[in-house]
Amino acid sequence: MPPKAVRSVMLHIGESWQGDAEALSRELAGVAGVHEASVLLADRVAYLKVSQQQWDEAEVRRLIDATF
Repeated sequence: MPPKAVRSVMLHIGESWQGDAEALSRELAGVAGVHEASVLLADRVAYLKVSQQQWDEAEVRRLIDATF
């Protein structure tokens, strides 16, 4: 069986975002098609490993845009 086709994605987190980076990482990791998620608030980025064809990009962006 071939390995799952995944790719790395880096998304910017806006300067006004005031949430909890660990909580956001957990939320992002729970989105369909996301295999791994890591939020580095100091760099204002979220690093994700996602299924190339099956990740819910709209939900990921909604979570990143939300203020917790």
